[in-house]
Amino acid sequence: MKKLVSFFKYFGMAIGLIFLEQLPTVFLAKNQPFWQSFLIALSLLVVAFLTIYVAKRLGFFSKASQVWNSGAYKPIIMGFLIMVPVKMLGGMTLVLEHGSNANTLNQSVIEQLGMPPVLLFALSVVAAPIVEEVVFRGFIVKQAFHYSYLGVIVSSALFGAIHMPTDLGSWILYGGMGLVLALVYQKRKN
Repeated sequence: MKKLVSFFKYFGMAIGLIFLEQLPTVFLAKNQPFWQSFLIALSLLVVAFLTIYVAKRLGFFSKASQVWNSGAYKPIIMGFLIMVPVKMLGGMTLVLEHGSNANTLNQSVIEQLGMPPVLLFALSVVAAPIVEEVVFRGFIVKQAFHYSYLGVIVSSALFGAIHMPTDLGSWILYGGMGLVLALVYQKRKN
């Protein structure tokens, strides 16, 4: 019973953080006034810092200093090397499906909104990677599924789904990246 309660607790926290991260993006619009973009960027940064705070409280960063000790970097490098062909396969599949100007829906939306650099930076470089790493690897793989392969699969599928895949190429790109990141996290337990 405790495991079930723990599962729903951490899965619920994961959904809550994703909701908080996505909420400011509801207010994105093309040619937005700077002050609105600034407020959205600020709210995304607040969500990122809240995510870091929650992750620290749950001990997600307890082994962070061990990255370069005792060969712990090897799974990270291996993950990077595996991610390159996964991205290439996804890209080639997109081109086969849609021609040379193929793009994922997620990327198209970002490009069409024409976001100011400050907002693009806050979303793509700060908030999204922090929240996604803590949610999909920390809450789902570690906390909800205790590093099981089922957790890796669920994490990968949800990571792929949140990036709005509309075709096989998009699924390979985002689901594949999610799979590699989850496997590295599972292997390192950090």
